[in-house]
Amino acid sequence: ESEKAWIKLATAHALDKEPKTNRRIDAAKRTLLDPTARADYDALLDQGPHIVALLFRADEAQANETWENAVAAYREILTLHPVTRSVRNHLARCLSRAGSHHEARKTMEALLAEQGDSALDWQNYGHILEESAGKDVPTLDLACEAFEKAASLDPQGSSALVALGVHWRKREEYWKAAEYIERA
Repeated sequence: ESEKAWIKLATAHALDKEPKTNRRIDAAKRTLLDPTARADYDALLDQGPHIVALLFRADEAQANETWENAVAAYREILTLHPVTRSVRNHLARCLSRAGSHHEARKTMEALLAEQGDSALDWQNYGHILEESAGKDVPTLDLACEAFEKAASLDPQGSSALVALGVHWRKREEYWKAAEYIERA
């Protein structure tokens, strides 16, 4: 049924005359044929306004540093829309800030196992490791590796390099910190 609708629309809008419309038609086709993207789309159609309200609540809780409230809002979003990677990423950061470091690590590790090519996920994993490490050198080393991975995945970006600079400053290795800050 989706395929027939796509053919009808693609035929009605000539590629050379309406390229913008055709890009939208192709994007719609990809969304409808990909089960994960389709579930994402359906959830947003069904629960969109409620999800938006919860996102505002989570943002407000983060701004006020009431991490438990942010965690509750993100968890409620995930009951409505479980495939949202960005919400799971935010949930992990808020869990870490709320002191639930083990659950935060597990949440980020699951995201990385699903798709390990996101610089943002690796950088946030590094922050979570750093927040949970205290003075534990092996965990601090893992955080450094996560920041390095983020930097390698986004060579044009500077945020992972800044995170590495801050990381080494906290470890009182100022020459390494300066090196990363200069590269940023």
